Amino acid sequence: MWKLVIINALNSLFKIMEFLIVANAILSWFPMMMQNPTFMKIAAMINSLTQPLLKPIRKLMSKTAVGGMPIDISPIIAILLLGVLQNILMVIIAVI
Repeated sequence: MWKLVIINALNSLFKIMEFLIVANAILSWFPMMMQNPTFMKIAAMINSLTQPLLKPIRKLMSKTAVGGMPIDISPIIAILLLGVLQNILMVIIAVI
């Protein structure tokens, strides 16, 4: 019973983190919205929650260029790493 509670909590935490990473990436496409104070607060909160995960990935990778435009693929890598970590944790919990 306690395993199910832990698994559900971890799954929810990982899904929330994935959502925040995607939201952070989408918000970066609309810099003109930063003039809105409410939008700025939301973007700053999302940014502060995702940067601890994205910043180390960005340091390890250079920006990929497509057609001469740099593309930040760190959100994709972060979501993949979160998925791997989630699977590892689920296996560990199942074995305990």
